Amino acid sequence: MLSLAFTPDGKFIFWGGDNHEVHWATRAGHNPLAWTFTGNNAPVNVLTFHPDGRSFACGGGGDGTLRLCSFDGQRVKEKAVLRQHTRAVNDVAFADDGLSFATVSDDKLAILWDGATGAVKKTWELRAPIHGVALAPDTRHVLLANAGGSIFILRLGEATALAQAR
Repeated sequence: MLSLAFTPDGKFIFWGGDNHEVHWATRAGHNPLAWTFTGNNAPVNVLTFHPDGRSFACGGGGDGTLRLCSFDGQRVKEKAVLRQHTRAVNDVAFADDGLSFATVSDDKLAILWDGATGAVKKTWELRAPIHGVALAPDTRHVLLANAGGSIFILRLGEATALAQAR
């Protein structure tokens, strides 16, 4: 198992791993179900829910492909396939308002995405692979942690000398 998450309402648990499947069950562990990615043979490195609880981002293993999916309490449906990263995605974070989300990867890129459409809003490139990301509640700051042990705070709308916007 490489990734796991509760739905925001706490009713379901989700997990994914090396077998390129996403599984889910009730919080009590009843009725485990599985959804297998179509056209994907990479591990599920990340799995993060949108604040609305009805959609999530998952995947990211190997080639960096990430999927936006919907969940209606019974079924998972793929909404979009995102292929901007070229290596494994290490972390995903949704903004509290759900209007955007960020991903970071071994390809040294941090990408800010539109939470509804999956369109790229902004990209930053660091000097080392990036392992962690968080979006501030004010939705104006992105926090990045790279493999070299550095933490970067980026203000949306401007590039810094530490991370140049591409």
